[in-house]
Amino acid sequence: MAENPAGYINPRVRRTKSHVLAIARDILVSSGLASLTYTLLGERSRVTRQTLYRHWPTREALLADVILTGPDVVFPTPGPDARTVMIEFLTSVRAGLSEPATASALLSVAAHAATDQGSAAALTAITEDRRRALNVLLRMTSVTVGVENYAQIVGPVITQLLIARGHVSDTLIQNTVDSWLLSQTRPVI
Repeated sequence: MAENPAGYINPRVRRTKSHVLAIARDILVSSGLASLTYTLLGERSRVTRQTLYRHWPTREALLADVILTGPDVVFPTPGPDARTVMIEFLTSVRAGLSEPATASALLSVAAHAATDQGSAAALTAITEDRRRALNVLLRMTSVTVGVENYAQIVGPVITQLLIARGHVSDTLIQNTVDSWLLSQTRPVI
């Protein structure tokens, strides 16, 4: 049997995973995190628990996929201007985290990360995935975002939306990007 090319996902598997993740989002919004069990998810999605565990061996893995795959937001394209790309990236982060299921999943993973290795690993994977995505968008510029820098860039958006439960304005996004870019050009004294 020939092997699948790297990254290839069977369309049926892709549809099933997409369907299950949509149901998981619905459960998170309608019934809350405590109700998101593999039993209920299997019943509502008409997928066996065995299939669920094959794709998501842990609840943290499921929540990580909920965070990383949805909702559909306008994702920026690479460009030569780092400021524009970063503003568009943070705007897409704001849109994604404004969706209740994504916010709930991220808060749950973050809340358990201090005491649960699976949650800590999921949070690290989510952060690294998004940081890599930002660096891909910035590939036409001279800017590269490191781990600490990523926290400085997205931290204000996450804090305002999920901790302070406030609105993230375009001005906050622009000021965050401008401050960070300025800090990268200042000489260290």
